[in-house]
Amino acid sequence: MDKKKHNLKQLISFIEQLLQEEGNDWFHDELALLISKHIITERDTTIKLAAVTVKELGSIDKYIENGLIPLIDYDDIEDHAVRLALVRDCVEMGKARLSQFDQVQSFPEFCKYAFFQVEQLINYYYHLRFKGDVPAALAFLKRLYPTSQQLKNTASVASVNFATKLFALRKDGVLVSAVVSPLNHLARIRNEVLHRTSESEEPFELLAERYAQVDWQAKDKDWDVINEYNYRLFKREEDYNKVMQSVTQLKQVLLYHLSR
Repeated sequence: MDKKKHNLKQLISFIEQLLQEEGNDWFHDELALLISKHIITERDTTIKLAAVTVKELGSIDKYIENGLIPLIDYDDIEDHAVRLALVRDCVEMGKARLSQFDQVQSFPEFCKYAFFQVEQLINYYYHLRFKGDVPAALAFLKRLYPTSQQLKNTASVASVNFATKLFALRKDGVLVSAVVSPLNHLARIRNEVLHRTSESEEPFELLAERYAQVDWQAKDKDWDVINEYNYRLFKREEDYNKVMQSVTQLKQVLLYHLSR
């Protein structure tokens, strides 16, 4: 067994030398693909590259073709331009998961592109539901969110705040809380990434203590603490699969209601 381990270590050293030699970029890509295929499990139908550091992506098409960058199936989106935009953002989301950026930035970048898809899907839904009739769509929003100040001076659905459009769909019964919650998290992360938010945060341990003290039987629960805790937990977990599932579920739910 010791001799076998010694031989394997020599093989690893030899491979490392090959990777450092000029002109062997193709070998790097092929090796990354080979190892990645063997660490994808049946439970994780998307991607697990924890054992591989992809320093240079090379041709991104190769990773897509081999299923190492998970893509959401948007073939059921009939509008060609919308479908292309969704696929483009989905590919960019996959690149972020391959650690195109450093580890700290990877998940926020991933969420940013996930949110772009969410926003596109929401706008697409409103356009199809009201058949392009902007006044009718705005009337729907105003009826479900009469206290919104923004809606008083809005001329298009696209310019309406995302939270308002999401709130209306939840109140109308199109979306349930379980679907809406991660979408709100994605929207907040997107804003933090785009606006380079650098505000100091309460230590998570202290926030967790306040969360543990929430009286769930009280009518006036501290929703600020509850929402902040859930959001911070979402960021700490960095559950890429959960984000993928949230976007996919949103697409499926919206298309279902449009087909009724």
